[in-house]
Amino acid sequence: MKGLPLFLALGLTLCGCNYNYYQGKQLEAQDRFEEANLSFHKAYADSPGDDDFKAAYLRTAERTTEDLLLRYQQYLDEGLMDIAYARLEQAKNLTPEHPVVLQELRKWTQVLVAGKVDFTFESLQKVVPLTDEMVLMLRINTADPKKVLNVVIDNQTKTFAAEDRIYNLSQKDLIFYTLNSIGVKLKKDRTRVVRFIRFVDLKIPYPKDVNGNLAEITATAAANGEVPLQPVDRVYPYQELAQSSASQDWTGMRGLSYSLNLEGERIKVESSNGKIDYLPQMLYLNKEERRIFVDFGSLECIQRKKGGIWTFRRTVDPNRAYLNDLKANLAFSPYFFFREGAYAFVLAHG
Repeated sequence: MKGLPLFLALGLTLCGCNYNYYQGKQLEAQDRFEEANLSFHKAYADSPGDDDFKAAYLRTAERTTEDLLLRYQQYLDEGLMDIAYARLEQAKNLTPEHPVVLQELRKWTQVLVAGKVDFTFESLQKVVPLTDEMVLMLRINTADPKKVLNVVIDNQTKTFAAEDRIYNLSQKDLIFYTLNSIGVKLKKDRTRVVRFIRFVDLKIPYPKDVNGNLAEITATAAANGEVPLQPVDRVYPYQELAQSSASQDWTGMRGLSYSLNLEGERIKVESSNGKIDYLPQMLYLNKEERRIFVDFGSLECIQRKKGGIWTFRRTVDPNRAYLNDLKANLAFSPYFFFREGAYAFVLAHG
């Protein structure tokens, strides 16, 4: 409906009716509940004391929530997890106390994947063509083989951070976060062409095998308050992490594979090339609040001579200054505490 005739609009005004409410009634009669709800919301926002507007808004909010939950389940069944979660969030915003919404939200775990990349190079001229926009970026693999996180590297702090989410979390979901590539995204405004030039290219390292279990404080103990929240700064086995890092930077390669053995508070890695710099350094678990921090720590990306090949390695700094830069984003604050466990990725020696 593009609009009302002038005489009808005037009539609605004189009788105390609201155009948005009238439009909502028309849409509701056509079973277009989501659109009707938006119109009723506008009417109710204009006149919050009107009981009819409130009733119409709540009535269509409930119907819209049911529709959103149906679509949510369809997207789940199709494996379209991000779209499914977006529909669940919409349903939550409409009906925060809906029992199915609350039940489904408890099945999702929020994940922060973060770290820092320092770059050392003489010039990018021979690597990067003239462009209107240049963004340093890295890509992170996830438990979903079709999904790669494209994460912008901050120009000033060189930190990166991206949120992900996992449905019905299992321990094995946590071991698929690996470095895919580091590079630069280029965009020309005139042609709108976007390119990604890889400095380091690992593609998707293949996890051959996962055995064992992580030591974990029970969820019951955590819920009973027996296990307090701890800051992630408190657990960082510097010596073990340093010993497990490559002694020299190396050229990224495709076709890497790795096996993991979960032993207590250690994730022991056997890698096809003997290096594990493409894996996170630490994993912090807060299952009670359904949050996980995957910490890639600090990485170095190096070009030793102009136009030469790029190499990389992970570095281990006991001070972890990059955490302070990440904490500056208050939205990430809940991730920097853990409850059930803190786990280090280390080389499986011998």
